[in-house]
Amino acid sequence: MMKELNFKVTLDEANLILEGLGHIPFAKVYSLVAKFQAQAQQQLNGEDLPGKGPDEEKPAPTIKE
Repeated sequence: MMKELNFKVTLDEANLILEGLGHIPFAKVYSLVAKFQAQAQQQLNGEDLPGKGPDEEKPAPTIKE
């Protein structure tokens, strides 16, 4: 398995990266663009990425009958 890296960029910087990738033949970057967009969408929707959240566990949801 390849080692993964985490970067922190602003939304504008992320869009600039995607714009730059748009100048490379799509066949070379399509999977990277998809991965980049999926992770960004999760974060923008407030969803935690697996293994990337805070050290605290979220409380279990309360079930009411």
